[in-house]
Amino acid sequence: WTTGAEYKGSWSNNERHGAGTYTWSNGDVYIGNWVNGKMQGDGILRMADGSKFKGTFKNGIKHGKCVEEDKDGIRFEGSYKEGFRDGPFVEKDRNGNVVREGVYEHGVDLSKLSERQAAVSDENMEVVKPPVVKRKTSSRSRRHSSKRRRRR
Repeated sequence: WTTGAEYKGSWSNNERHGAGTYTWSNGDVYIGNWVNGKMQGDGILRMADGSKFKGTFKNGIKHGKCVEEDKDGIRFEGSYKEGFRDGPFVEKDRNGNVVREGVYEHGVDLSKLSERQAAVSDENMEVVKPPVVKRKTSSRSRRHSSKRRRRR
């Protein structure tokens, strides 16, 4: 490749197709299945910075169950939908201890959002007492109430 990338694997109709390994010029490497030149099915994506993704791809993007590990060994176990984290997840430290659990929806960590909303709500919360409304009584209702009192 003129970009410095390298591919070793199966071809079909001049496109990566089947099992293969693609190495980008920056050092990122994908090992897995290809369909019509795109990552498809199970694969491993190792980034030059030391992070890695093991999971499923669809049309070249992350889609399905996966395990991701950053360069410091923090693991994300969950899933992707159309390239975004989506669904329940567990984060573990490098020793396998659960650090956090939650739910993503289309790339948004709802557990962080809930924490943030709760903090904002607590900060902005003020007690508001409803205004005291004095009812005007008509002269007729006053007459009736005074008559009732007299009869007792």
